[in-house]
Amino acid sequence: NKRLSLGFFQAVTWSDAEPEGKRGFDFNFVHPFVFLRPIESANSTSPDKMRLGLNTKYELLKNTTIYGQFMIDEFTAKEFFAKNGYWANKWALQLGFRGSNLFNIERLNYLGEFNTARPYTYAHFDRVSNYAHYNQPLAHPFGANFREVLGLLNYSVKRFDFQGQLMYARYGLDPAGENFGKNIFLSYNDRSLNYGSRVGNGIATDLYFAKGKVSYLINPKYNLRLELGGVVRNESNNLGDRSTATINIGLRSTFRNFYDDF
Repeated sequence: NKRLSLGFFQAVTWSDAEPEGKRGFDFNFVHPFVFLRPIESANSTSPDKMRLGLNTKYELLKNTTIYGQFMIDEFTAKEFFAKNGYWANKWALQLGFRGSNLFNIERLNYLGEFNTARPYTYAHFDRVSNYAHYNQPLAHPFGANFREVLGLLNYSVKRFDFQGQLMYARYGLDPAGENFGKNIFLSYNDRSLNYGSRVGNGIATDLYFAKGKVSYLINPKYNLRLELGGVVRNESNNLGDRSTATINIGLRSTFRNFYDDF
């Protein structure tokens, strides 16, 4: 089908050393067959962590595409169908649509997206094997235990470019000394509950975010732009309400040298 694209993926985070000593890289992890997990399955105490997923894209209309991703971190069918909020049923989901020429207006681009990750997703009993790099989450800045809805609009006319973004998120913060599954850098062995694990557990927090930017292209060769933008952010929970607003103005450029003489 020319309109449909499907893909499967697996990702592993692994430990370079175990209590027995330094082991180096295990080349069994680079086999090309998705869903085969011989190394992790053979050793339940291994600090390595495998994750499996699906991504898809479908061209719904000429200028509109819908897309999605689904990732399984851990899954227990019996507990899942019991609908008891078992902590180890860990997964993440993304659904979205994007397109161009909205309302038949040329260069008016749009995007709408929903993201969610259950508590304790991307975490591991050994923090070395969580889904992160350089102490930054690889999947989403919120980590886990969140739901997010966002919308983007972008419009270009002559040398002007207009951008707008709206976002709402709900997540559960971890109180001091507790682990309700948002912080992927905490071991899930120190979790605060086994059942009743649902998005928003912990300190239920709402985040509203709005961003706008106008830019003028001064020099197309170097992508030299004059920009004016603003951000409004509000985060609220039962501990209080925090709001921030910023305005920024700047001159931005991209210096790129393409060498093709070799």
